[in-house]
Amino acid sequence: MSDVDAKDCSPILWPSPDPETAAWLARLAQVVVPEAHVIGFGDGAREHDDPVVYCECDGSWWCGRYVGAIRFEGRMLRIRPRFGMAVLEQWIEHALNLTFTEVSGELDDHDAFLPQLLARLWSRALVTAGRHGLPALRQDTMHHGPMLRGRLDVQRTVRERVAGRPGLSSVQRSRSLENAVVQAIVAGYAALRRWVGNAQLGKVIAERAQDLVDHMLSAMPLTAGPPLQGEIDRVRYTPITAGYHTAVRLSMRIARHRGLFHETTPDGGATGVLLDVAEIWELFVIACLRAAHPEFDVLHGTHDVEANDWLLTSESGNKTLGWLKPDALLRLPDGVLIVDAKYKSLRPRGARPHGVEREDLYQVGAYLSRFANDGGEALLVYPADGDASPPEVVAEGPWRFGSGQRLGFVALPTDAETAVDLLRRRACGGG
Repeated sequence: MSDVDAKDCSPILWPSPDPETAAWLARLAQVVVPEAHVIGFGDGAREHDDPVVYCECDGSWWCGRYVGAIRFEGRMLRIRPRFGMAVLEQWIEHALNLTFTEVSGELDDHDAFLPQLLARLWSRALVTAGRHGLPALRQDTMHHGPMLRGRLDVQRTVRERVAGRPGLSSVQRSRSLENAVVQAIVAGYAALRRWVGNAQLGKVIAERAQDLVDHMLSAMPLTAGPPLQGEIDRVRYTPITAGYHTAVRLSMRIARHRGLFHETTPDGGATGVLLDVAEIWELFVIACLRAAHPEFDVLHGTHDVEANDWLLTSESGNKTLGWLKPDALLRLPDGVLIVDAKYKSLRPRGARPHGVEREDLYQVGAYLSRFANDGGEALLVYPADGDASPPEVVAEGPWRFGSGQRLGFVALPTDAETAVDLLRRRACGGG
């Protein structure tokens, strides 16, 4: 049976796959839990509850918002970015303020396209973290003997003397690379070597990243495996090593998914790694907003908005319903601008004759009722589909709710420079 190639938010083998493949996709849809396979890049908690694949009422099969590769029952489903790998890289670069290392030629068009992308992101995160040196952390080493090393441990010395062991107990504090930070980074590197191959990885990651890893390998074996999450949580970063927090978080996510492209689970489940493109699109839109409006306060809803923003509160004040987290809030002089990024197509289809899902309208209406009662507007921002003419909802906007509040739809260009220019020129569908 052949592997299946598809693109995110697009039909699979249009108009429909053969019966055998359709049955395989149905089994895969039941088994795959996106949360178990997604490697995220945002700092906040995000639900990955949309299906990887789903069947429309007309029998056609579609991919959801993820890209990556899933292996199940001996077949591979590869989901590539519908706007192309170069666009996805640009979104990640702009959203996370990272620049990928230069690699001659294009990324290989095979199973390793996602690991190579992750390797380049990991490389840049490590280089950024290592600007001020290696992550040597302070550690306390206990000694007991005739000589004092470091600070005297009075209580332990007394216990040793009572037990009949003469000498002094002391604590020596020193810096060491034998710590959870180094172990996590080495484990991520080991997983990338398995995915990409040692020779190819040397072409993908920066020379500085390889130099940092080589120093870490002198203190931590390549086979050590990732540390426990509790060990990571107990790390106390210094101002010099604080930059390693991002590199450690990414390394842990990579290490936990090692080998998934070539191994099967004992119970016959699915294996693989996915990126949530909707998350990347959200981060890209927020970065463009901040670049377009540096004079205003742009709050990222998942991180910067208070956690007690609810749609409903009981009269007793003890219960809440409907947690509200818009993607972005702009504090403008004349009110609030609410921005929600939607990684969807505005093309009319089936139950969406105008290209807009009704649930998205309800959602933004709730945001306006909570955050913009004293004046404000909202934008729903979608990626523009090529050179096609603006969708009807964009051309006919802005729109108004019954309360009088305005809602605009934006088909945002996929390149950062043009996107920033468009967001700078308009507030809410006003041209």
